[in-house]
Amino acid sequence: MKLFYRYSFLLISAVLVIFEIILILKGQWSGDFWEHSAVVCELSSNLAHPGNPIINLNIPHAFFSPFSVLVALFSRITSLNSILSLQYFAFFNLLFFLSMFYFFVKVFFENNYILVSTLSLLFI
Repeated sequence: MKLFYRYSFLLISAVLVIFEIILILKGQWSGDFWEHSAVVCELSSNLAHPGNPIINLNIPHAFFSPFSVLVALFSRITSLNSILSLQYFAFFNLLFFLSMFYFFVKVFFENNYILVSTLSLLFI
């Protein structure tokens, strides 16, 4: 039982990572994913002066952000399309969130950080 308690956050994190991998492999994107993809595609093709990817006007798009620029740079360097770049960044975002969430909880709850991080991740 103590072994389960010690690795409970790791187990729940592994379940989330596996779930994310399954969703990425299925590739059934919905919502505003395609708009994010269009923004990344536009930024990767013309980073200095990107146009609006949705309408043919010289106005900025609401989804232009530092994150989109980072994904577009990754897409341009690796010559991957915007969809694959967003898939990679979705996976890396999850790994980054899980690790930083664990360390964040560990800073505030020194004694019960495993329990608090596991339960809070479970309830999120």
